[in-house]
Amino acid sequence: MSTIPVGLLPNLFYILLIASVWSATFAIITPGTGVFELMALFALGGTGIGLFYVPYNLWALVPLILGISAFIFALWKKEFANVSLGLSVILISLGSILLFGSESGRVALNPLLATVVTLFTLLLYWVGIRQIIAAHRLRTAYDPSLILEHVGEVRTALDPVGTVYVKGELWSAEADEKILEGEQIQVTGRKGLMLFVAQLERRARVKRRRHMVDDVTLTFLACIFIALVLVVLSALASAIRVIQEYERLVVFRLGRSVGEKGPGLILLWPVIERGVKVDLREHSEGNSAPDFNHPGQCTH
Repeated sequence: MSTIPVGLLPNLFYILLIASVWSATFAIITPGTGVFELMALFALGGTGIGLFYVPYNLWALVPLILGISAFIFALWKKEFANVSLGLSVILISLGSILLFGSESGRVALNPLLATVVTLFTLLLYWVGIRQIIAAHRLRTAYDPSLILEHVGEVRTALDPVGTVYVKGELWSAEADEKILEGEQIQVTGRKGLMLFVAQLERRARVKRRRHMVDDVTLTFLACIFIALVLVVLSALASAIRVIQEYERLVVFRLGRSVGEKGPGLILLWPVIERGVKVDLREHSEGNSAPDFNHPGQCTH
């Protein structure tokens, strides 16, 4: 009975992880079919099984979680959709590559496979996913909700029901307060042939206050997210070490030596692990050998 070589397992589970990310993404932006949901569950289950057979770096889940958060943020705020989507792909790709390791602490993935999959993911999200998200935000020409937010004029005083003139048509309308004839109104809702409106000045004040709160909240969340990304990138930079063939890395975990690693690309636990390089090459002390052509240099 043939078995899968141990060296191929990290690459196999890496592909399953990326496939689960792709499937979950399509399930979110094109819900209802159930196909992508099942594919995501199957691939994610295979990835979970792989964690029992292949060494993994638990801290690599941090960029994965931040990448998923950036993707959700891209769906939520269209103003930052492109930046958030690009950041999401980078963080998810980085976390996926660093998740599976080897017994020596090195990245276990084939570099060519990781490069190809990362480039394809960037292309898929930037060309495909981004266009699908943009298409969802476009409204069809016959959508009745297009009248929302439009400004009109009161033709018959609203107390609370009257008529308004909006987009070249006369509509029955209802307001929460009395609005006199000739006042400017803005459409806030629609139910059948009845519009719900608010006086324009009052509506503008409410909208300005709401935008101010949204801007402050968005700025606060963006600052927190950027700070988290910088902290994670800084931790990753300090955790990744490249050890040459003639070197070894002595790893100290909370001050206690836990062995040596290398050569190659070594991953350390941020904060709790520290690595010290040791050079294995021999070094001379600088004393030259005696010159036997000059007997005076020799001792008897």
